[in-house]
Amino acid sequence: MARLTILHDLSSPLPEIPHNFTSAFLSRTERQAMLVRLRVTEGRCAYCGARIGKRGGSLDHLTPVSRGGADAVGNLVLSCKPCNDRKGPRTATEYVRDLVTAAVALQRRLRRQHAMA
Repeated sequence: MARLTILHDLSSPLPEIPHNFTSAFLSRTERQAMLVRLRVTEGRCAYCGARIGKRGGSLDHLTPVSRGGADAVGNLVLSCKPCNDRKGPRTATEYVRDLVTAAVALQRRLRRQHAMA
């Protein structure tokens, strides 16, 4: 399920910055906007909420470039490598929908197993 992150004091130190954060396709203004986003999300994956270390994260396109997405701040989020790999060429909406569907199916299967026990 989706996690709600509570905003905290923006004067606190920034989390560690992923190694590919300074990607060439981001302008200085866009990098600054991403730094603010990192601070607000506390350096957590946009999909699973895991804390991302200096080498464990990547910038992910909400709408993949292959499907018309842009290299713009509004289309980029911080994600952990496993979530980014699992998401693949899907949009963020499609990926989250598939995660929820899988979680509901697992919950039903576990309830059936518990009822049989």
